Amino acid sequence: QLPYPDEAPPVEELFAMVDRDIQENGQWFGRVAIGEEWVFGDDVSAISRIRGVFPRDEIEVHYNNGRRQSTRIIELYIVDDRGQVQSTSLRKPGDLQAAVDCLRQRVPGARFADYSDMGSMARQE
Repeated sequence: QLPYPDEAPPVEELFAMVDRDIQENGQWFGRVAIGEEWVFGDDVSAISRIRGVFPRDEIEVHYNNGRRQSTRIIELYIVDDRGQVQSTSLRKPGDLQAAVDCLRQRVPGARFADYSDMGSMARQE
């Protein structure tokens, strides 16, 4: 998710750029690192392109053969200026909240809302 994808440097240089930013400026929140220019999770996003941040912390309940089973879902969704979505699963709710708080400081102009509101952002673009 580069600012100008058509002018992208070679892949090795891109990896080096992200690695440098995370090493020099990165803060880790579980599996997510947030630098000055990049967010590194299951995918990589350029901070300059982020338009929406949607945390998801939900408990899903399933019933199977009369037994109740629950699953906690902790995920961070980032939407860029092209409507592409990056998602990363986390283990701890505290890591999710800390990552969102950090992104609020780095991308104050982005929309911050619950995961359930992410679809309304896609319809607006």
